[in-house]
Amino acid sequence: MPLIGSQTSISSPGELVKTIFIYGLGMVGIVALFSIAFGGFHYIFGSASETAKTEGKKWIYGAIAGIVLLFSSYLILKTISPDLVSLKDPHLEVIFIPKTVDNYIPSEVGYRTPVIGSISSTLQNLSQYQGQLNAGNTQVIIDKSDHAMYIYKDGQLIGQAPINIGTNDQSGTQIGGVSGDKITPVGDFTITNDVRYNAGGVYSGQYGSNMGPAFLGLSATDQNGSYRGIGIHGSSDDSLGSTYGCIRVQNADIISLYHTLQPGTAVKIRN
Repeated sequence: MPLIGSQTSISSPGELVKTIFIYGLGMVGIVALFSIAFGGFHYIFGSASETAKTEGKKWIYGAIAGIVLLFSSYLILKTISPDLVSLKDPHLEVIFIPKTVDNYIPSEVGYRTPVIGSISSTLQNLSQYQGQLNAGNTQVIIDKSDHAMYIYKDGQLIGQAPINIGTNDQSGTQIGGVSGDKITPVGDFTITNDVRYNAGGVYSGQYGSNMGPAFLGLSATDQNGSYRGIGIHGSSDDSLGSTYGCIRVQNADIISLYHTLQPGTAVKIRN
């Protein structure tokens, strides 16, 4: 059965409200017509009784007043602003997140907030340097064979953390550099502006992997010179499982790195 004209279904909130509004007006019209007819019946056939005639007038005047009030309200709202009577669907802003090609295993979904007090002792000292580390005085060394990350300020070691690397490079001896090779590439990189944080979990794409609370993108490129999406990140289960090329750290560590390292910071990955 058509809803409005030839319309047979409702596909949006705006259409639902519009349909209810139109059918509501129809019901008001029917009730008003019934009230006028009922009042007229009392007025005409109750001519011998002043009480009946008065009652009939009340029904007629009440119905007319209701119709006038309804349409007056509509006109007043439209005069104030046409948007008040314009039934539109709500607009939701679309947010596009850069796709990370070499993220860790997509089957790992969900996210568990790190337990309070579980921050790694290797990076807990970085909090005292918050706001002091920049691209000019900081360097990150990632040693794949040691499965370790080292943070330097002005040449002095100020923190270190355990890591994991690409699933096809668990010995830490491969070079990598081809998109999708599942090998953590070696070379000199920098932290890019692709830095993301979300306490509920950062995802590699609309339906991609959960990379824990933060992601620090690195300037690694593929064989075509395109951004690979290689980065330093956490995980859904706060563990150190293998990746598809990224550098994986514990969630407490990535939070600490997010708050202290700045875009442009040098990152050297070595075998």
